[in-house]
Amino acid sequence: FVLNADGSILIDHNGKPVTVERFLCTKPLRAEVSTRKGPGGMKLTYMGGDMVTKTLNEAFGYNGWCLEVKNTSREEPIKDEKGRYHVAYIATVRVTHQRSGVFREDCGAGDSIDRSLA
Repeated sequence: FVLNADGSILIDHNGKPVTVERFLCTKPLRAEVSTRKGPGGMKLTYMGGDMVTKTLNEAFGYNGWCLEVKNTSREEPIKDEKGRYHVAYIATVRVTHQRSGVFREDCGAGDSIDRSLA
């Protein structure tokens, strides 16, 4: 089970203990996510690395979890009519709870537009 900072078991709103598996599958609270403008004025929602670290440290304690980048790849850059390169990267990461060995693996992507690939 997931422990509170005081060492007690984390309990959900139904009075049931929260398992590590269930905790790793929950969605973040609105206060834990940020937004930014994306392509075409689209609103992008993300959780910053500092908030991910804070949340995992609170739940599992310092050194109670491990982040592993399993794979990264760059998609083929595309040059537009203005001479700018559009490039995207994809990463697969795994977060592991050290004590139980339970993990969650997922992928994410990022993109950029620039005149240079350097």
